[in-house]
Amino acid sequence: TLNEPNSTVHPLPTIYKVLIEACPEWMSGSLRVLEGELFRDERIEWDLFTETRTDEKVIERVRRDPAVVFGPYILAGWGELAIAAEESRQRDEQNGAAKKVSARKSRQNNWLSFVVAGLAIAVIPFTVRATAVTTSLAILLGLVAMVLAGNSTHLALSARGNLSASPVLLRSTLVGATVFSAQAAIFSLLHWSLPALGIAVIAATVAGIAYRVKAVNTDQEK
Repeated sequence: TLNEPNSTVHPLPTIYKVLIEACPEWMSGSLRVLEGELFRDERIEWDLFTETRTDEKVIERVRRDPAVVFGPYILAGWGELAIAAEESRQRDEQNGAAKKVSARKSRQNNWLSFVVAGLAIAVIPFTVRATAVTTSLAILLGLVAMVLAGNSTHLALSARGNLSASPVLLRSTLVGATVFSAQAAIFSLLHWSLPALGIAVIAATVAGIAYRVKAVNTDQEK
């Protein structure tokens, strides 16, 4: 098939894009990229000395062999290796762009997790007037902060090409335990609640363990 340069089936290597762009305007309208399958040499070999002839061997088969043509003239041609190299380059470029987007979203979610965590703690003093509603809201905000923190870590790891789940769970646990321990401590002081104080102690212990594990992991990475 003869395709226009901007409608090719396979990506054009950069050097041939430059060639096409360098052609004068009177040629550009007639330039085409020849694409398809080209079989240079295909042979099927059977072993005549065996009764069972099941093995077939295909030798030297070229699947793609494009060319830039101008009417009956071939200006340039390339093969499978050039196409594979260009596809690999474009994949690397797309992966690099995706990693930059992940890193930017990771920073945004990280800041959002701090903001939501602060709101989750700031709501607790209002439990004096509407205990059930504000307590539920505070817990919900704490859970949202956990999710944002975990997602931030996941995006940061994806930007570095790491898909480990342990750091994500560790960060979520650290943020959630810290928020809930602060909430429970303030709640226990406002309502003189021993169960809330117990929850604060347990959550603070979990947060301390998570922080130590994170510090150890950071030292090992260094």
